[in-house]
Order: sequence, then C-alpha cells, then structure tokens
Amino acid sequence: MTLERLETKDRACLGTFRMDNEMGRDIGFLTLEIAVQRNDRLPGRLFSLALMPSRTQTITRVTLPVLDSPCSLVSDLLVNRVNVCRDRGGAPLDCETSLKANSEIDTPLTK
Repeated sequence: MTLERLETKDRACLGTFRMDNEMGRDIGFLTLEIAVQRNDRLPGRLFSLALMPSRTQTITRVTLPVLDSPCSLVSDLLVNRVNVCRDRGGAPLDCETSLKANSEIDTPLTK
C-alpha cells in the first residue's frame, strides 16, 4: 500500500492510495482501517479503505476523502489493521503479513 498523493479540494483532504498486489494470489476483497493523525492536536479520524478484486501483479488506485479539513493538517496516516482479506472464492488470506505501507510524498503512511 502506497500513499501517492494528498490534495485539498473544497476544504477536504483527498488521498490517493496504490495497492500493488504482490501476494502471488488474486485478492477478491480487502478492507483496511486507516488512522489519520492531525498535526493540530485535535482528534484525527478512522476510515475504511476497500479494494475489490485485484489480480496478481496488478495495481489498483483509489482516491477518497481522508479528512474534512485541508491536507496541511494531516501529519501522518497509519494502516491500523486489515479488517477483511479474502481470495476470489471467499477464503481468508493473510494480507497482514505481506502488506507493506509506504509513502511517495512527505506525509508518512506506516503500518
């Protein structure tokens, strides 16, 4: 999981995330809980990031709101946990072990 971009639009912060499926198996459904930390000492927020089907060796991108404030208030993001990870047939996968988190921008994404 890579944080590619944070962009403020209409006073909200949008994040673009990229998932490179390097598990060696197709993923049928994956949801992650992401924690947003603010740099102004106010409480951040939790949100779910859902990615559906991802074939082996493919890249999936999603852009979604991460904070109802400008991106300048985001200090970092944390992949708090993997909520669901299943293959295309519905069997559980161990995405927690193989999931890596990084960022291509100054705002860190960690696990």
